[in-house]
Amino acid sequence: MAKQVLRIFFVTVLALGIGGSILAQRVTRTSFEAPVEFQMGPETYPAGKYFVSHRVRESFVRLTNEDTRKAEVVMFTTRISKRCEGCTKGHGVVVFNKTGTKSYLTELYFGDFDGFLFPGAPGDHEHQEVTGTP
Repeated sequence: MAKQVLRIFFVTVLALGIGGSILAQRVTRTSFEAPVEFQMGPETYPAGKYFVSHRVRESFVRLTNEDTRKAEVVMFTTRISKRCEGCTKGHGVVVFNKTGTKSYLTELYFGDFDGFLFPGAPGDHEHQEVTGTP
């Protein structure tokens, strides 16, 4: 009897461990087209098509330029809840802060996940939302 209880205990622990590691591997992603050169974190990126991905429990996103295939890791400031209409349709949305001639990618929302906040434009600015693809 004790061996059977012990066996059930180990099978349960193994199943929970596998389930937890599957959750940890969940990746959310979206693609978008940046209409202008923009700053995200400390770096400046050219206008163009980008792919963004995030793994659950990471404190950064991966930003990849689809033309050059150059990938960067960008730390986000904090997570934020969904607030954009495009997010409810399964598409990601990026929000740019525009001030004069500079644009900053400041908010990133995945279609089925929370959003992420990045450092924004100093002072007065306008917002420009760009809807991505799942």
